[in-house]
This record gives sequence, C-alpha cells and structure tokens, in this order.
Amino acid sequence: MQGTACFKPEQGIEMSIKLSASAVKHVKALMAENGLELAEHVVRVAVKAASGVYDYELDIEDDAKGSDRRFEQGDLTIVVDPRSYLHLKGTQVDFQGSGFTFANPNEG
Repeated sequence: MQGTACFKPEQGIEMSIKLSASAVKHVKALMAENGLELAEHVVRVAVKAASGVYDYELDIEDDAKGSDRRFEQGDLTIVVDPRSYLHLKGTQVDFQGSGFTFANPNEG
C-alpha cells in the first residue's frame, strides 16, 4: 500500500508511520531538486517531546544509524531513532501548502 511504512516487532504489535501521497511526492521533489538519489539517502522522521509539547523533524540524510528503525515505503527508506519511535506510533505525515503536518494520536 503506497503511503504506509510499517515495522512489526517480534511481539506482533504493529508500529507504523504513514506518509500521505502528497508527503511522498514532496519528499521526492525535494530530493530531485537537490540532486539526491533515492537509493543513497533516507528520510528521517524524529520527534522531541518535552512537557507534552511535540516538536517534529523530517530530514533527508545520507544513511541510517545502526540503532534506527527502518521502514520501506515504495522506493523511499524512512528511518526513526529509537527514542522518537516510542512517540510516533500511528503518526500520519502529510504535506499541505508550505509544510509538513504531523497528526500524532500520542499527543495530548
């Protein structure tokens, strides 16, 4: 299914981050504008949570770190660091107008 990146840990609990078709299209456009090859780069999604406030980041990087969770979404590789992974279950990333939006059911 396009627009979905999932990691299923051994316990059988599905942890997922979903990128809308618009978000995928914009990430690919950003990569193309900057001459970045899909096969050589990853899309990092991270969150910093402090006092109930979530601050999201979406970056394009050269490679994943050894402890990152990896998700394959079509020809994109999405990575999440272990700390952010705990806060991102069920998050939907979209691109609207001038920026990415994050709908996270874990906020609040």
